[in-house]
Amino acid sequence: HLHNMLIYGPGQFFKEHQDSEKLDGMLASLVIVLPSAHIGGNLIVNHKNKQYKFSTENIDSNTLQCLAFYADCHHEVEKIKQGYRLALTYNLVLKPAENQVQIHENKELEKALEEYFVLNKDASTQPQDLIYFLDHSYTEHSLRWHMLKGADCQNALEFRSAAKKLGLIPHLALVEHHESWAADGDERNPDPSELIDDDTTLSYWLDADDNKLPYGEYSISKDDVCWTKDMDDCEPFDTEFEGYMGNYGNTVDYWYRRAAVVLWPAFDQIVMDFQLNYVEAFKNLVKLIEHPGNENKVLDIVKKVGKHLYGRSNRPEMSDFKSFASIGLYVQDQGVARSILSEFSLNIFDGDEFKEFVRLQNLYGVTWCLELIEFWKSKISHWHSNSNTITIDFEKVVLNLLNVGVDKKILLWLLNNQIDCIIECNKRSLQANPVELKKYLVNRIHTLNNLMRSCDLLQDEKMTQKLINYIISNTVLYPEYDLGNMIIEAKVSINSNPLSSYALLRDHVVRGIRQELDKGVRNPNDLSIDAQLSCGCNLCNTASTFLNSKTVSTKTWPIVAHEREHVIQALNRLGVPVKLSVEKSGSPHKLVMVKSDKLYQASKERFDKLSEYYEKLMGEVRKIS
Repeated sequence: HLHNMLIYGPGQFFKEHQDSEKLDGMLASLVIVLPSAHIGGNLIVNHKNKQYKFSTENIDSNTLQCLAFYADCHHEVEKIKQGYRLALTYNLVLKPAENQVQIHENKELEKALEEYFVLNKDASTQPQDLIYFLDHSYTEHSLRWHMLKGADCQNALEFRSAAKKLGLIPHLALVEHHESWAADGDERNPDPSELIDDDTTLSYWLDADDNKLPYGEYSISKDDVCWTKDMDDCEPFDTEFEGYMGNYGNTVDYWYRRAAVVLWPAFDQIVMDFQLNYVEAFKNLVKLIEHPGNENKVLDIVKKVGKHLYGRSNRPEMSDFKSFASIGLYVQDQGVARSILSEFSLNIFDGDEFKEFVRLQNLYGVTWCLELIEFWKSKISHWHSNSNTITIDFEKVVLNLLNVGVDKKILLWLLNNQIDCIIECNKRSLQANPVELKKYLVNRIHTLNNLMRSCDLLQDEKMTQKLINYIISNTVLYPEYDLGNMIIEAKVSINSNPLSSYALLRDHVVRGIRQELDKGVRNPNDLSIDAQLSCGCNLCNTASTFLNSKTVSTKTWPIVAHEREHVIQALNRLGVPVKLSVEKSGSPHKLVMVKSDKLYQASKERFDKLSEYYEKLMGEVRKIS
């Protein structure tokens, strides 16, 4: 296929390059130098670490010169000294035909392959492959079994022939190898000194009949590869130099392209598919469990696939639980089922996946299920214990699980875990300042309300008492005032359920409210604010004395800037009803602190609301008695 006509004039040249394979089946390039008078313009071709120089100089000859070389050969045209060099370039394309290369049986290769796969099968339950690097580089256009270059074709076909005899599946694949080196020198002449990193991937897969396979990239290790031409003997198709950048550099990166024959046993096909085409592989596995009688085959696949059962991330999505649970149920093996489901978490109970959990419970038992969810919990580190908290409406979770028949022991485990997670989460809140405590109070009360309703659903005295005891011992987090409102708004029927968590908590709240009411309404002339700055320094002690004073409403305080800022921050963290300003007169400037004039009004409103709560709560008590 004619590609170009090139005309080189005096001083012109073509620097070293590699032809791109432009057509399917392109194997090589053909250069026809026409009988044009010129001096210079030699063609230099590099092949297998050897350099070939072809002189095309022509003064008065009428003959053509024909030169052909593989498309992956690096070549150049030297500078024209005089005259004009005329050349036609062609793409040489082969049409595939089985009789192009005579295939000879290679008994030694067959024996070596048989020994390799037997030895590796005994050494590991993981699928085994063998990767043989071909000598030449290829593209998607030229990668075909009968169109490989030079000795590659014979070698590859011998591999293919031996593979078919031994029950192995042969493939062709493109190879891209990348190396990053620490380097001396500069961009024009980099001198690699130390290998920093390298990686090799396979892509563009063909089966034994040249059909393209839907496989993705596959990262490989050098330990998995054999070859007759070392990578060091290949020319890189791309090079990139990175100069010194302060904290990294100088580096030079090389990219190499070649091809490989890849073999693996036929019985490992589905297993290899999990690494190369996960979606299709998982679909095939699911098809197997649709019919009885495939248990042993499914067990074998699951054991060999290992972590690849979950895809490239090695972590399943929670939405996949139904499919994985179905596999776990099909194999009817407790150990394998647990292994299959081990990478999930308690978050499966957030959605509809819990329905499959009931089937697991019915087949493998409650103890097995408890051990599984204990394992899920153990995977979460102490510092991330909140990751095991069921974040949605827990009462809804309990209702759903009750409705589908989850055993009460499992439900109580989940409830206990939820309570433990809340307690762990609240440990950080105990270190918070009053402003932060107030900011998240609504969320804490909402979560508590949800847990209490869950306790009432399960009617377990031990679990209910654990939650109530925690609340009673942490009044900073759960003030009686806000709990009273929660109990009233819950509208639960305490009469018919004396073990209700609300009933047990109500008694604590009533006592707390009664104690506050017994103190009486605040004196209208009382200007004190019951608060203490926690710092303990002289500045904070002075500010605390001002807050606690019953008669002083304003304090003008001359202190230097950094001391003012310290006191202001401490007061802001308390969230007290004090207005702060700075009077910028004199030296130092003055911090002005003014107590709110609505202290009595706010106290009276709170007292009246407490009285209302008390009457409503006591009304419930009277109904019971």
